[in-house]
Amino acid sequence: MSAQKEFTAIRIVYYPEDKPKNPVEWFILSFQHILIMFGATVAAPLIIGDALGMDPLSKGYFVSYVWMTMGIATILMATFGSKMPFIEGSSFSYIIPITSIGNLYKASVGYFGMPAVAVGLIGGGIFEFLVGFSRLAGIIRPYVTPIIIMPVIVTIGLSLVFYAALLTAKAPWLAVLTIAIVFFLAHFTKGFPSYTSVFWAAVIGYIIGAAAGLVDWTPVFEAEWFRPPTLFPWGGYAAWHLFVPATIGILPGVIASIIETIGDVFTLAIFTGTRYHRWLWNRTIASEGLGVMAGGLLGGIAPTTYTENIGAVALTGVASRYVTLGAGVIAFFLGMIPKFGAVIAAMPGAVLGGIVFITFGLIAMGGIKNLEIIPLTARNMMIMGTALTLGLGVPQVIDVYGPQYKEMLLNAGTAGQTVYILLTTPMAVAFFSAALLDYLIPGTREERGVAYMEELKKLEVYAPISF
Repeated sequence: MSAQKEFTAIRIVYYPEDKPKNPVEWFILSFQHILIMFGATVAAPLIIGDALGMDPLSKGYFVSYVWMTMGIATILMATFGSKMPFIEGSSFSYIIPITSIGNLYKASVGYFGMPAVAVGLIGGGIFEFLVGFSRLAGIIRPYVTPIIIMPVIVTIGLSLVFYAALLTAKAPWLAVLTIAIVFFLAHFTKGFPSYTSVFWAAVIGYIIGAAAGLVDWTPVFEAEWFRPPTLFPWGGYAAWHLFVPATIGILPGVIASIIETIGDVFTLAIFTGTRYHRWLWNRTIASEGLGVMAGGLLGGIAPTTYTENIGAVALTGVASRYVTLGAGVIAFFLGMIPKFGAVIAAMPGAVLGGIVFITFGLIAMGGIKNLEIIPLTARNMMIMGTALTLGLGVPQVIDVYGPQYKEMLLNAGTAGQTVYILLTTPMAVAFFSAALLDYLIPGTREERGVAYMEELKKLEVYAPISF
């Protein structure tokens, strides 16, 4: 299959350097992009907040911090980064590392473990920034084969299904209804209702849930109307002694995010006719690293390029970086309104559960899509299958069924705690397993997907700058 022919059916109305015709249109297009990203943006902080035991009011403030981070990261991408039309938002690849770190250290640092998460995000952001700024991102890209990518992305989706099930337990009927609304709007309507189906399903489900008595409005009344961004709102300065283990614990999320970003940059570059060269990855990943640092400083979580954003470009034809810049500004200001975050945090769990059941499934299928470019030989099936099952199984062995291993690692100081976080992070286990097996077990260039990646490389236009 020709790599170029895969992307010829997209009709672009606004290219990256095109500006909307007037301020009203600019705002409408930017807000539309926010609505398309709504489900993924709100799901990650709400899942993490529940997993760390946050009370409803704290969870609302957490959502606000995440939206501020999303805004800053998106603005950085449109101005300093690759200047491609990416909306940066909460990455699902960080959910398990963050919850592992938070739960591990919340007894010692308080505030639901978020101070330890904050310093870990700062360290992870520095690492990602250096990977991009040093040009390493463009160098390593050809060595991350589809054999490695597939189990990593699939484990992100499947390992989170447990959280979706917990969310729907109280009102499964509402989760089913929410899923039905998403499918109906996405496939039986056209235009705006279709590509904002997740947002409208959340609104309709929210209203039905409120009518059924599933919404507690108390945190909404208690939340402030306005709160400017502050550094370390969770008290991150209290956890600097955990910088090394927290950073290493966050790195699996960083690596998974980089892998996802590599695919997103390529796809969006072809969609929009952007010059396709190595420094696109360098600038994108460096900018994303700054966004991750901002998440640590502002009390949010790590942002990443949204794969959903590529779907939005394909559906709307709007690929202007000025539109995503506007979306970043809107997100930042919404983040300074804690009542907005409180309203989102009060969403019935079953509504969110229905949305993330779909979202996590799409993430897993995004990983499986790599099978289009590699043959399902016995070698490949053994490597990917083993990496996938190890990624899903080893964390269970360590954290659930092997209390003796968990106790031994947690009592072994910083090194043991770091190993514990890595072994209980599915995509870390999947990544190292797949990479080790793919490079140890002999395979042809076609079998490993290297031939396809070399075809993609022919599309590159090398810029005269290195960053």
